[in-house]
Amino acid sequence: MEKGIKIRKFRREDATKVCNLVRETFLKFVAPSFSKKGVRKYLASLTPETFVGMAKGSLKYVAVEEGKIVGVVFGNYKNGSIGLLFVRKDMVRKGIGRLLLNKIEKEMKKKGVKAIKLNASLYAVPFYEKMGYKKSRGVVKKDGQIHQPMVKRFK
Repeated sequence: MEKGIKIRKFRREDATKVCNLVRETFLKFVAPSFSKKGVRKYLASLTPETFVGMAKGSLKYVAVEEGKIVGVVFGNYKNGSIGLLFVRKDMVRKGIGRLLLNKIEKEMKKKGVKAIKLNASLYAVPFYEKMGYKKSRGVVKKDGQIHQPMVKRFK
């Protein structure tokens, strides 16, 4: 495990910090590939309540360093999907995303998930490919947003 980084379950009181982390990281790394309309729509969907109110079957984890949240991953084992994975913009490329992804994959496997699907930002595609994900079809452009559907199947 990366030095000083702990992965723990998301708590209700994390919601505002997680929301801010996702907004800041999205604006730096993902928003440049979206239209202005797409950026507005995505940001409008990000509220602390959104994170607290995720559906049944959700798995939510945060990466914490020195008491501060530095990363987050949310997924759902009922439909075998990862809804989001973000690392604080000044902490990227330090292994935090890998730790979060490994944790949620491990928990999904325990729940019997055979494959995980996700919609990667164009920025994140190389990361997911290194982690064993494959493009499942072409790039999808919708409502000013753009993503790459990907999947990882377990043996």
